[in-house]
Amino acid sequence: MSVYLIATIELKSGAMPKFAPTMAQIVSIVETVGWKLHGAYALRTGKVGTVIDVWELPDMNHMDAGFAAIAQDPRFAAIQAALGECIIQESLAFADALVYPPAG
Repeated sequence: MSVYLIATIELKSGAMPKFAPTMAQIVSIVETVGWKLHGAYALRTGKVGTVIDVWELPDMNHMDAGFAAIAQDPRFAAIQAALGECIIQESLAFADALVYPPAG
């Protein structure tokens, strides 16, 4: 059964032009070990500069596999430096999918 990893990321002002292509590199890496990006969202209201990524993972153990794949990639140093320049704070949470019964 899949689990969902919700990443809530607070960006520094003006960081989106550097953050977005860096995340595109990360997506290409972690998808090779079973992660699937369901959506990436920039908040329109609330805390300005907040991004929410929703990932589907086969199970919780795949989180470590994804982080290991990033660390082993030759682009790791550049990715790490770019994220360090862009991110103020990040929080990760696991979630399970819900199915609501039909209204009736």
